[in-house]
Amino acid sequence: MIARVTLVAVAVSLAGTGVAFCGVAIYLSLCLIVSAPAAAAFTALILFLLAAASATIYLALFATHSIAPPAAIQTAPSQDTVVTVLAQLAKEHPLLAVGYAAALGMTEAMNRKAR
Repeated sequence: MIARVTLVAVAVSLAGTGVAFCGVAIYLSLCLIVSAPAAAAFTALILFLLAAASATIYLALFATHSIAPPAAIQTAPSQDTVVTVLAQLAKEHPLLAVGYAAALGMTEAMNRKAR
């Protein structure tokens, strides 16, 4: 598990570095044509459109179904029910279970702070 997390972190950092260098290259090439603020705006627009297009293509190709939160989490009367549902979810989708647990923890912390 640690190796997988490390590999994902390395892959994300390499991809981020590559995107940053592409952004700098686009910015510098646009600076020759337009002013610096306009070049920055066009670079941001280009990178945003590329990210949106990539996300759309990924969702169109790989997202065959959406995973809705289990009904027990939506109307959880007790903490035991939530733990049971998260344990069942962790067997099939461990990262999704961690995400739900984090979201539940954040909402619980926000509710405690508001009181």
